[in-house]
Amino acid sequence: MDNFVFRDIPPVGGSVANVFVHGYSAGHDLDDRYKLVGALPKQVPGSINIFAFWDSGNIYKVSDSEKMFYARLSWSNPIVGFGAFTASRIKHFIEMRSRADAVGKTLLAELDSYLVRRFPYVERVNLIGHSLGGRVIVSTMRDLVKKRMLDNLNVDNVVLMAAAVDVTNVEAEAFVRRVDGDVYHAYSSNDDVLKLNADEASIGRREVKAFSSVEMTHETGEGFGHLDYWPNLGKVLKDSGALQHLLPAPHEQYSMETWASLTDDLKHEDFVRKDILLYRLLIETDKFLLDALKDILTVECSESSPASLALAVTDKFQILAGNALGNIYRGHGISYVDALESLALERLPSCQVSKCVTVTELEALFVKQACLEPGVFYAYDIIELISFVKWYVDNGAPSAESQFSQWGRLVAEGKRMYSKIFPQKLLGAVLIIAYARRRLNCPFIS
Repeated sequence: MDNFVFRDIPPVGGSVANVFVHGYSAGHDLDDRYKLVGALPKQVPGSINIFAFWDSGNIYKVSDSEKMFYARLSWSNPIVGFGAFTASRIKHFIEMRSRADAVGKTLLAELDSYLVRRFPYVERVNLIGHSLGGRVIVSTMRDLVKKRMLDNLNVDNVVLMAAAVDVTNVEAEAFVRRVDGDVYHAYSSNDDVLKLNADEASIGRREVKAFSSVEMTHETGEGFGHLDYWPNLGKVLKDSGALQHLLPAPHEQYSMETWASLTDDLKHEDFVRKDILLYRLLIETDKFLLDALKDILTVECSESSPASLALAVTDKFQILAGNALGNIYRGHGISYVDALESLALERLPSCQVSKCVTVTELEALFVKQACLEPGVFYAYDIIELISFVKWYVDNGAPSAESQFSQWGRLVAEGKRMYSKIFPQKLLGAVLIIAYARRRLNCPFIS
């Protein structure tokens, strides 16, 4: 079983691959993976941006039995309960730290296999890692120095950002000799999060003389925090000196605009407009599909303009997908990506859902469940599609409860009272949305 799920971010081209590795408790759901990829430069001509996702855990995820245990402790003694929960999270971090060491030894082999299938002409790779992702890369480098493996895949440059790992001077010098380019090291002495890695002197908080080290600061003079690296990735690459060596031409020619900055809607105060994976798609989609969504979701909208209708349909989808009490508390529904993943975890094998990095991959699973021949589904004309979806909503959509035993159905219903409710018509809406996204051939998310 592979330790990494690789995804190349369009547009792609050139013979150099920049491989990004995330850190602890990151990339654990579709929304978080989207945000990570959204931090990457929108377009790097002459290079291929690849994200390497690995199971780095989720600091907030605990089993139902653990929740009950901590709740009971907290009822009797809040301090003891909080202490027990903190201890469990420290244990979880240590386990993920060990996993980072282990998966780092397989990174280059799995990456080479992926490149052979997707980009056989790539011979040079740059490795960029943050936090425990930096630890993954350090583990890779230790193994590379030791085994001198994969000579057909040359590691050109390495960029470590807030790396949660200790590296000796001897090791650092060996790493620099082993790569064709250089090892760039962005750190911050103000990174308090790395203090939690208490039994090691994390290089993310200090200079390493053998590396091209730079202490990161904001324009205001404030030091970088641990969570400042991804949102400021362009600045980190530029200030560390890595940017001009990662790209095949002078870095002044490239824009550091990211995918996440493609639209002002992400910064809009209206929660509906922020949902660019649905709202932006619906603005651009076919009027017949938009009307079909309006009909299936029973949307009331007096205005007929695409923008107004897209706003109303997005709002209705979010409200139907979110638990009623939760919506009252939040003041709105839930985002499309949250709804999609929650619906998928309820109806599809979790092992398949966890491997989906993009929205279109997850939507494709729903299409596959609904239609034995997904290719035929996407080949429908719009009238055929709408007829199929309406039949599916009324007669063909499988009930989640039918997949459980009697007790299982009761438990599922109880959980839904405190989480999210998904009417059958949301399944039909997802199918139409998947079809619309395929027709538009949306970049990045497809």
